Amino acid sequence: MSQHVSVVAPRAASLGAALTATLAAMGWSTERSYDLSGVVGACCQLLTVLVVEDDDGSVPETIGLLTTTPRVCIGSSRALPLYLALAERGSTVLNRDAPFAILIHLVDEALRENSPRPGSAPVDTTPLRDRIIEADALARLTPQELATLKSLMEGATASEIATRSFRSLNTVRSQIRAVLCKLSVSSQTAATALAERVGGVAPVHHGRARFTNIGDVR
Repeated sequence: MSQHVSVVAPRAASLGAALTATLAAMGWSTERSYDLSGVVGACCQLLTVLVVEDDDGSVPETIGLLTTTPRVCIGSSRALPLYLALAERGSTVLNRDAPFAILIHLVDEALRENSPRPGSAPVDTTPLRDRIIEADALARLTPQELATLKSLMEGATASEIATRSFRSLNTVRSQIRAVLCKLSVSSQTAATALAERVGGVAPVHHGRARFTNIGDVR
């Protein structure tokens, strides 16, 4: 007999529909809920997968009222501060920017795990706290600095960035130094790795989905 899973996600979150359908295809008995009423202030008897953001990244204020612990929470780096308390209570927190084929298997794996027992050792949320710090640092980049970081993530050199953006090489190099300083890293490789961990650099992900890159002729 398949276990019942409730996927709680905003109506405008396409990820909620995808999770509901795919989990059902994997053998779970699923239901879709469009608001948090099923998990706020109530003792939820179902396995719950919680997606708080819609496709535009909006987060409902009611997330702060959760008193139960969803088995899985999925969101972007912007939602991580809201998920810390749930992670400490045992929720598995996953990045919504991960490829869906990977994400769905991690959700399935988490649903099959035993939930933490009351009084068990607190869950280490250090990695999530680190991602929050990194996301805050990424948010401090100026639009031009973020564009420069995006180009670095796509494999462009400083001279290539200068040529394509009609900026001087010295200007681009200065912006790269500013990016490294604001992200508290010592190399371009570390900066791009941080951005990959945090997620949310949408143009890069969109390009990869189309098998395109900054060097492609259009």
